[in-house]
Amino acid sequence: YDSIRLITALAAKYGLDLQTSDFVSAYLQAKVTDDVYTEVLPSYIAYLEPKPTDSNKIRHLKDAARKEYRSALHQAHGDPSQVVWKVLRAIPGMRQSGYCWNKRLHEFLVKDGWTRLNQDAGVYTRMCADGSPALLCVFVDDLLMACKPGNLDIFKRKLSQEFKIKHGTSSASQFCGVEIERASSVSTTIKLHQQAFIHQLSTKYGQFLPQHRTPPLTPLPARTVLKPGTADEIH
Repeated sequence: YDSIRLITALAAKYGLDLQTSDFVSAYLQAKVTDDVYTEVLPSYIAYLEPKPTDSNKIRHLKDAARKEYRSALHQAHGDPSQVVWKVLRAIPGMRQSGYCWNKRLHEFLVKDGWTRLNQDAGVYTRMCADGSPALLCVFVDDLLMACKPGNLDIFKRKLSQEFKIKHGTSSASQFCGVEIERASSVSTTIKLHQQAFIHQLSTKYGQFLPQHRTPPLTPLPARTVLKPGTADEIH
C-alpha cells in the first residue's frame, strides 16, 4: 500500500496517466520448470466426454485428451490408479505456481527495459524514449501502470502480444481494494480511500454508525477505582 500511494503521488506530480490491467488465468500462462505429476480425477474423465455445447476447438482438445488417456490406461493394464498426468502449466494451489508466474512476468519486463526496485519486488520503473518516467506495480495478476498516454498504449500492446490480459478502458478507479479518484488524467490531485471496503466490513459485522445515536455504555461506572483482588477473588 505504501507503493500504491507513492506511485499515485508521482503520477499526480508528473501528470502521468493511471490505468489497471488484469491477466487472464495468470498462473496457467506460466510453464512449470520442475517435474510435477498429478493423479487423474474421475471428474476430469467425465469432463472429457463430448457435449453438444462444445465448440470445435474444445471438441478437438477433448478428443486428443481422451486418446492420450486410453493409451496410458492400456499401458497401465487397465488400472486407472496407475495413470498420472505431467503438469506443464502452473496450477492455482500448487506450491510452484506463484514462483513460475512471477519468473515469467519478471523476465518479460526486464527484457522490455524495466528495472525492479530493491525496496519492493512488485514495483518496476523505466525511462521512456521521450524522457518521461514510467511506473508499474504488480500484485499477482493485477497491474497498476503510470506513464504518459502514448507510452502507455505502446506498453499495453506489448503485454497483449505476450499474455492473455484485459486492459482497463479508462483511468484507474480501484487497485488492490484501494479506490482511486481523479478528476482527469492530468489532474494534480488524486484521492485514495477504502470506502467500499469499510462499507463491506460494516455490512458484514452490522456496525452501521447511524444506528448508534448515543455513545455506548462502558462496562464500569464512571470514576470507578480499581484495586488489587484478594487471594480468594483471584482463585
